[in-house]
Amino acid sequence: MSCASPTIGSMQKWADEVGDHSYLWQNILPFYEKSTNVSIPDPSKRYQNSTVVVNSSSLLPPGGPLHVSWPNFVNILYTFGNVLTRAAGLPVNRDAMLGGSIVGGAWVPGTINPTNAHRSSSQTSFLDKAIDTTSLKIYIQTLATRVIFKNNTTTSIAPSSPPSSTLACPPSTPLVFTSAFAWQLINGNLINIFIKNIIC
Repeated sequence: MSCASPTIGSMQKWADEVGDHSYLWQNILPFYEKSTNVSIPDPSKRYQNSTVVVNSSSLLPPGGPLHVSWPNFVNILYTFGNVLTRAAGLPVNRDAMLGGSIVGGAWVPGTINPTNAHRSSSQTSFLDKAIDTTSLKIYIQTLATRVIFKNNTTTSIAPSSPPSSTLACPPSTPLVFTSAFAWQLINGNLINIFIKNIIC
């Protein structure tokens, strides 16, 4: 999966829209730094005309469980995209779309573990680390049919299947839903879309 950061301007817009400047790029950046482990690709494993041009000093420092790198195999169509980008006069984005700007062309990295070229997913990075280092309870393939609130605080979840009719969630417990789709806040209403796992 491709991996690119949001832009500085989009984070400014978000912060302005919600009136919360903790969403500004410079305030969000430390969380990206804690989350990712960016590795420069091995040029000996890529085609000669697909060399990644990147300013390694501008990349996020390694530190997180999510691996970000470039694939060893490059689709030949992308090499032509690189030629077209340069022919159009667009600059090379030396931050590889990870530095808050999407101006120019770049070989966009993906969530790839460079040691084995396998996908680094939310499960193989964040979830596996959490299982190893915390006492999270994970309910796999459980559909949350209701989230129960009291005084704007989640108190429990009503799942569609056992272990019980409700799952208690103490106020200090983080509540995470994982899936390709999740809970969405639309016009102030929580809309239930299929949830694959519940973590609390």
